Amino acid sequence: MLIAIAGGVGTGKSYVAELFRAKGAKVISADEINRAMLKEPRYLRRLKEIFPDAVKDGVADKQAIRNLIFNDAHAREKLNALAHPAIRDRILEIYQKEGGTLFVEMPLLIGSGMQGMFDAVIAVVCSRALRAERVARRDGISAESAYKMIDAQQEEDAVSSIADELIVNDGDGYAVCKRVDELWKRYER
Repeated sequence: MLIAIAGGVGTGKSYVAELFRAKGAKVISADEINRAMLKEPRYLRRLKEIFPDAVKDGVADKQAIRNLIFNDAHAREKLNALAHPAIRDRILEIYQKEGGTLFVEMPLLIGSGMQGMFDAVIAVVCSRALRAERVARRDGISAESAYKMIDAQQEEDAVSSIADELIVNDGDGYAVCKRVDELWKRYER
């Protein structure tokens, strides 16, 4: 069974993924797959062809990439068109090797077009203000920049509407842990 843990930036999907991992679940992260791809020469060449300033001396310039995706919708679409199919292929490759139940932390489930490949979707949600506070604190950025990141994704309502399960991560750690326990019992195989 392939299960997405989805939610926008700052919702706490990484926290939820770690709770599943602590229970013994196999968990992978689309962001970690993307970070690994940013170290692969073949992928970097393709990235440099599209965004010459995003790769310097054979190394991905993460700040340049971040500026592109959060400030230019067209550039974000081009980058997603390169990254998402490659990420999808890696997820399926890992799933075929692992078998059983695999949880995948997915920041852009609908934006990636991957929602149809999952057997179940768990949406992690919280208020926009709490998301901005978390992102600003985590990344050491202004609230305005955090809201810009949130607005660039615009996916939370859409993910919630297709989700099989919902986890409200409003700061009540006990409630989140209890909900993860319930879902682990349901999906554990």
